[in-house]
Amino acid sequence: KKVLDHIYGCPYPVVLAGDFNDTPVSYCYAQTRKYLTDSFVESGFGVGNTYIGDFPSFRIDYIFHSDEIESADYRTIKEELSDHYPVYTKLRVKP
Repeated sequence: KKVLDHIYGCPYPVVLAGDFNDTPVSYCYAQTRKYLTDSFVESGFGVGNTYIGDFPSFRIDYIFHSDEIESADYRTIKEELSDHYPVYTKLRVKP
């Protein structure tokens, strides 16, 4: 809540990215989406799974951004560098 409060009050474009360990159906994800756009939803495709584990793979790593920014070319990079796949998106500030 503190992070989202800070983002809501920020006068600048915002990018929030990381390992949230939460699925797109979680409370935390829903609260974050009230303030920020999910880059995967905006410009990704498929399932977008990011976790490499024994149980069904989920998308738990995210790149969110504020309305002043748009996402293009979101990708999950299928390289096993850790227990999570890296994620990538091209971001640009809207004109």
